[in-house]
Amino acid sequence: MSQATSTEIVIDARPERVWATLTDFERYGEWNPFIPRLEGAARVGARLDAHIRPAGRTATRIRPVVTHAEPDRHLAWLGRIGIRGLYDGHHHFELDATDDGETRLRHWERFSGLLVRPVNRLLGDAVHDGFVAMNEALKERVEAG
Repeated sequence: MSQATSTEIVIDARPERVWATLTDFERYGEWNPFIPRLEGAARVGARLDAHIRPAGRTATRIRPVVTHAEPDRHLAWLGRIGIRGLYDGHHHFELDATDDGETRLRHWERFSGLLVRPVNRLLGDAVHDGFVAMNEALKERVEAG
């Protein structure tokens, strides 16, 4: 069983600036309502320590592993709740430069595992709303300079 949630936003800055803010994990607490704490490095194989706070919910700690880190283009990690195959989240940030010098950010996650339906039913739209809030906060942070 798998389900996905996907969001998109255009940020008035080049991908390099968006990437710099997106991968400055130490400063997430200053601006990020969805992931208020993230420690680790944006490199393949690195284990992160993340506190994820879906909109209107309490934070949950996960320890995802970075699966993709292509500077200025794509950051992804795999997080699990419990053992493999129970509830896995493949989280992605894809950055594409536009012809206008902006960045189109596609922020999405694919959930898989035995508990996907009941957990996602319990969370409702909180994860999607958290993605939107993070996107908007990232846009504001990057565009403020």
